[in-house]
Amino acid sequence: MISINTASRLFSKLSVSTPQGHDALSDLNLTTDDVVEGQVLKELEPGTVQLLIRGKTITAQTGVPLKAGMRLSLKLSPETAVPTLKLLNIYAPQGRRTVNLAALRAAIDENVWGRVYEALDDPVLSPKDRTDIKTLMEKVSQMIFSRAGEDGLRALIDASGLTWESKLAGWVAAGTEGGPDVMQLLAQGDLKGLISKVFMNNKDAGPVLKPLITALDNIGLLNVRGSEQTRTIFLPLPFQFAQGAMGVAQILLQFPREDPSGSPEREKEEERSYSVAMLLELSTLGALRAELVLKGTRVQGRFLVDKKEALECIETHLISFSNMLQDRGFTMGYMGCQLAEPETVTKSLVNEMLPQEGSSICFVA
Repeated sequence: MISINTASRLFSKLSVSTPQGHDALSDLNLTTDDVVEGQVLKELEPGTVQLLIRGKTITAQTGVPLKAGMRLSLKLSPETAVPTLKLLNIYAPQGRRTVNLAALRAAIDENVWGRVYEALDDPVLSPKDRTDIKTLMEKVSQMIFSRAGEDGLRALIDASGLTWESKLAGWVAAGTEGGPDVMQLLAQGDLKGLISKVFMNNKDAGPVLKPLITALDNIGLLNVRGSEQTRTIFLPLPFQFAQGAMGVAQILLQFPREDPSGSPEREKEEERSYSVAMLLELSTLGALRAELVLKGTRVQGRFLVDKKEALECIETHLISFSNMLQDRGFTMGYMGCQLAEPETVTKSLVNEMLPQEGSSICFVA
């Protein structure tokens, strides 16, 4: 479920039009501040859906990606003279799980990786479980730095546990025998698998381990949604400071859309553009946002910071950063650093996978 507070940030008010002088809302008999439930019956074409609200079938044009079976919670607002509906919540179709955006943002903002890492000394965990989880968390935090480029990302995704369900599904589909032994093997080197196994054998460990399992669940669900709609993948990047504290950065990868026609004239691989965004917040230098575009071996981009000290630090190291990329075979385009407002720099990368503000549902019949 998407919370009311989160939904209000994601979507604008649902502006209702009245073609040919007909007020589509009047048929619903809504009064000020009424909250009404609706359901998406079907998607007629991209941007046009059929809704069922209070027994009335209504066709609507929308910029919000709604799919058949989704349930909506709507509220009539008294804030404008024009009849206006606000979107409060979106629920997944029955039987399907949906990402809890509020919980995911909180996990990132509050650094759930760091909280769990520090809580591993809780006596509710056995010494072995404590050591196994801590060792794997430390390994994950170094994964992207110890392996270059694509190998590092693949290793991070695999070891973070974001493919845990796929591993289980593959095991079941293959009809592999072995029971607990296979589970033990699958959980090795997989953070979500390991903490799930520990939690399954020790329910008292829930307060320590459940927050991280929940965060990984929601990231997996968010990536399913992103890959279906915008071809984006969101990744947490756990890392460890020299003094041992665990931090987390956000990474967003956006891939070019595939050409469904299979035309031989489709864009060549070396001409396709990929974008990478990273957001990191530090207590001393403030927030750092990196936005890079890769086209073949050419890379260009910018860094955004919200403190002058950070600007000076990045500018000092830009040349060495560019040289490092050139040593790895890249050619450099523009690369610079800018000072920006804090709200611009710190905007969660999760938002990039969601409908933008300004989307609306326009009732047309």
